[in-house]
Amino acid sequence: MSDGASNAREAEAEARLRDDKVASRVVLGTAARGGSFLAVQLLGLAGAIVTLRYLGADENGRYAAVIALATVFNALTDVGLSVAAARMLSLRRPGAERQRMVSAVAGVRLSLSIAVAPAMLAFALLAGYPSRMIAGVALAALGVALQGIFAAYTTSLQVELRQGRVAVTELVRQSLTVLGIVIAVKTDAGLVGLVAALPLASALMLLFSRWLLGRGQIVRPRLSRAEASSIVREAAPIAIASIIGMVQMKFLVILMSIISASDETGYYGLTSRLYELAGGLPMLVTAVVLPVLTVAAAERRERFVLMLGRLTVVTLIAGCLGTIVFALAARPLVFILGGADFEPSFASVQAQAPSILFVFLSQAAVAGIVALGAQRRLTRVNGAGLLGIVPLGAVLVPLADSTGAAVAATLGDLILVVGGYVALRRAAGLPLAVRPGTDVVTVLLAATVAFLAGLAATELTGPLLPSGALDPAAIAGTAVAVALFVLLLAATRTLPGEVGAALRRSPRAPA
Repeated sequence: MSDGASNAREAEAEARLRDDKVASRVVLGTAARGGSFLAVQLLGLAGAIVTLRYLGADENGRYAAVIALATVFNALTDVGLSVAAARMLSLRRPGAERQRMVSAVAGVRLSLSIAVAPAMLAFALLAGYPSRMIAGVALAALGVALQGIFAAYTTSLQVELRQGRVAVTELVRQSLTVLGIVIAVKTDAGLVGLVAALPLASALMLLFSRWLLGRGQIVRPRLSRAEASSIVREAAPIAIASIIGMVQMKFLVILMSIISASDETGYYGLTSRLYELAGGLPMLVTAVVLPVLTVAAAERRERFVLMLGRLTVVTLIAGCLGTIVFALAARPLVFILGGADFEPSFASVQAQAPSILFVFLSQAAVAGIVALGAQRRLTRVNGAGLLGIVPLGAVLVPLADSTGAAVAATLGDLILVVGGYVALRRAAGLPLAVRPGTDVVTVLLAATVAFLAGLAATELTGPLLPSGALDPAAIAGTAVAVALFVLLLAATRTLPGEVGAALRRSPRAPA
């Protein structure tokens, strides 16, 4: 590539975070990543069904243990790097500066993988795992290490708001993994063959990375002490906050396993898993908008405040929509995920529905805090959430079992929202960090009206529709509520103008 063409591309990449089309790119990018997220979850569900039916209960338990260790390995080798890298890359000029940073991030990930892998294998040996499980742990660690390097390469695409290409890579990787699982089942490769699908998919992604990501995104992992130190300083507070958040998320399940009956623990386990899956969507919003907020916070604070106010309104709308769906369609969701045996989970899923709203709002606050470089405040916020949920769980779980746990989780998420926006206001150093005007009231009123209408529609259509485990009346009521909510937002023109303008554009995926 000539110097002129290279300079033009770098100028275009820098402008993508600052020009008047940035809001449109964020909206379309969020839509692309959201669609990819749903497709990946469906593919994952298909792979889980194939695996479960092939392995049977006993062997599936061993497979689940290997995957659990792979999840821990991924958490230990990420340690906040994804979020920290996105912020740091946003503040560096496109071209050589960003390439050096991507190279350093990939080097840190690789170094962490090399350091942690022996510990994971040692644990598998000390736990007395059979040889096929030990081989599975080794293969899973290799897959996570390779995927970590690829993830470092995609970070620069995220920073340039090329979310369409990121979404494609996510979908391709999951498709390759599921294809590998199907081949392993067809060839009767057993547990080792199933786990081998992970590193094979990651290796293929790296092999074709120049085609998937573009030549300019691929650099050799390397590690220098100065760059590694700066990356670790940025990532460490996020890692600590993430660990605290993970403990908060799992605390209620652990508490119930100690003081509640096993069936009640199982009912809440399904509820927790359902909301854990749904929580991936607001985290995607944070990932998409963080580079834009970071640049605005560094260069134009008034624009940062304006953008954060609009982000709050958008996340409020998405959170209200999710709350409506989970509250009205709780029974069908429980049946789809767990079957008829988990019907008692309906009450806890319904009770925890407001958590969707609170998680969306708290992720908007997290994006603002990280954009300002104040991620140390996240540890205090998440610490307050954990300190709040411990007494709440201790009181509510003995009183109402799984439903009490759901209420405690919801209140814990509310603590995170309040703490997040208090921390954001202090970090911004402004009287009010967010000024969304009357839109908040309008959205909440529209959501309330829509929910009540959906509840009435469920009751009215109940006698008219056939009964069944999927509860057609609940589905009909949910459809009415969602449609009315959207209509009310359109009638009151509450949706931020940038969102509407982006949605009126061509449906072509963003580059």
